Amino acid sequence: MSSSTEPKSPVNEQDNTETTYSVNEEEDDGCEMDGFSHVKPKLLKTPSILNAIIDQIHADVIAKSHQSNFVLFPPKLEGCTVVDLGCGVGRDVFILSKLVGEYGHVFGVDSDKEQLDFARQHVDYHAKKFGLSKTNVEFIEGEIDRLEETKLKENSVDVVVSNSVVNYRRDKKAIIEGACKILKPGGEFYFSDVYVNRPIPAEYQELLSGEYIGGALRWEDLILYATEAGFTQPRLVTAKPYVVTNDDIQKAIGKTKFVSAIFRCFKLPHVEADVTPFNIPYQLTYETPLVSAEDEFFFDHSLQFKLGELLVVDDPSIAFALSLSRYKENFTFDPIADAETVTVIETVEEIPTAQGNDDTNNVGVSRKTTTVTSTTTTMIPKE
Repeated sequence: MSSSTEPKSPVNEQDNTETTYSVNEEEDDGCEMDGFSHVKPKLLKTPSILNAIIDQIHADVIAKSHQSNFVLFPPKLEGCTVVDLGCGVGRDVFILSKLVGEYGHVFGVDSDKEQLDFARQHVDYHAKKFGLSKTNVEFIEGEIDRLEETKLKENSVDVVVSNSVVNYRRDKKAIIEGACKILKPGGEFYFSDVYVNRPIPAEYQELLSGEYIGGALRWEDLILYATEAGFTQPRLVTAKPYVVTNDDIQKAIGKTKFVSAIFRCFKLPHVEADVTPFNIPYQLTYETPLVSAEDEFFFDHSLQFKLGELLVVDDPSIAFALSLSRYKENFTFDPIADAETVTVIETVEEIPTAQGNDDTNNVGVSRKTTTVTSTTTTMIPKE
């Protein structure tokens, strides 16, 4: 991770790496439900292929890693260029090096020189362990909120990942913006971190300083930063609640909820809204199965594509993002309608009225009449 100081452990992540949890918060004092309240319980196991790779990671790397033990990466990484933000001693970088294979490449970015030096000592070991003819990883010393100062170029990366690191950095907006810039259009940002359902009062910031939950990002801020940067709205993949065990912190935060969550979002190209054909609902068919997703592609906690089944996607950004992504060859995209036009006509007329016996007789009063017409949605059959 990007801090040279080992983090304290005021919270315990519930020890169940195979299950996501529904985070049900009672509404009190007019507080709105947090963004994780409607997460459905969903069995989401770490793919067996990942477990097999983890078993091959050098024991010293596993021992020194501060990252979450819950390892989950998106599918179809072979041949991709991947960047791990806040890579620490490189555990996830080495896992990814196996997933991207001989023709892929993984960059690990971190500001801690000591941890990077330790990671570099294990590069050759993992290349041999994974049967690679040459190493496919590179470690870069740099700040993850200043990626423009590193060797990473704009529009050059397929996937950016980050595992429980962003919360340690103050300028989270810059991290998200930087990730978007280095990604290619259609590229994916897949990241886990800790989130909070409400702002933490300033008087408690010192108490939480240095703790894992101290830099938790609000759900609303994540959406804002991502969409402003050029991403689709973040899609919640899985969420797991944190239990605070420090009595002083628990007393300070009261009913504030902290959640460890994985999100994915896709970089959209800069186009005019009426240029993209994906401005109407589409039906998507998951036709070519992915490794470790042979029967079902788990897109997020509420949207799963079963192999061979049609699924109507009302959000145009989802179909658009998938059509640009590395998943495009696994789907067919069929528009549901050739047009959907809504015409609104507003008519304003003056109505004479008589008010009193003075010069204000026959004052004009405006009355607005609105007429709405719409076309009928027409199905377009598959060829």
